[in-house]
Amino acid sequence: MTEQVPAPESGQATIQPPVALLTGVTKTYHMDYVDVPVIKGVDILVRHACFTVVLGPSGSGKTTLLNMIGCIDKPDAGEVVIANCKVGELSDDALSDFRAKNIG
Repeated sequence: MTEQVPAPESGQATIQPPVALLTGVTKTYHMDYVDVPVIKGVDILVRHACFTVVLGPSGSGKTTLLNMIGCIDKPDAGEVVIANCKVGELSDDALSDFRAKNIG
């Protein structure tokens, strides 16, 4: 999925991939013999140069969602694409390098 964004120097449109694309993402935490589903089938697209807000009550999965976008946490199911890279396919070392170069 890409979008056209005007290039500042030329006035021409350029194609920009989404900053983050999460598709069918789920995450469950296992606490004291109980499974706690935190994220259930979430799809989200974060575009370049757009303001994005994540709202919800305490315990609704906001931090878990942001941790997945930041490549700190992995989903149980679904796909996370950051900067046009399927981060779920990266080894731990490659993911660490990716985070250092692309996330900070």
